[in-house]
Amino acid sequence: MFRITRSVRLAVLAVLVVGATVLVGSVQAATIDQDSVPRIGTSSFEFENGTVYWHFGNGTYDAHLTGTLRLNDANESCARIRLEYFHNGTSIATKYGGSVSAPDGKAHDYNVDLDPYSDPTIDLLKVSVEKQTASGGSDFSIVESTYVSPATWPDALEITAKGVDFGGGKFSTFTTLPIHL
Repeated sequence: MFRITRSVRLAVLAVLVVGATVLVGSVQAATIDQDSVPRIGTSSFEFENGTVYWHFGNGTYDAHLTGTLRLNDANESCARIRLEYFHNGTSIATKYGGSVSAPDGKAHDYNVDLDPYSDPTIDLLKVSVEKQTASGGSDFSIVESTYVSPATWPDALEITAKGVDFGGGKFSTFTTLPIHL
């Protein structure tokens, strides 16, 4: 009868751990959550059809915002999207999308696709529509804002008396296979 020694088992476990580490290291960023952004702004300066895709990769979070900025009856007025990032209620960064201007009083839609900042401590994002306060000026004021945050859950590690089982009920069947030493 063939018997696997303890050192062979440890060697197999070491190979599995190294393989998993290499596999995880090759993953750039994974989408961990997706949130709809409610319509914000006024009838003249409005952000609609917004979505925030929360990504985690290389030890940091980022919030990728997409949607449409609509300027309607805003002849020669300008607007932009403002993103403010928070950790435990404290602002850690503010980034801006490019300014767009309505050439006339008709409705104009501008695609928004912003992913300007990443940080390991982001836990809340404030999305705001801003309008330019004076023609040709550099000052903007917030028209309306909303907040979105990533929904994350901790994963469990299960240790049994007969060996080590990786994962738990929330893991895939691949990661819940027991490895006994």
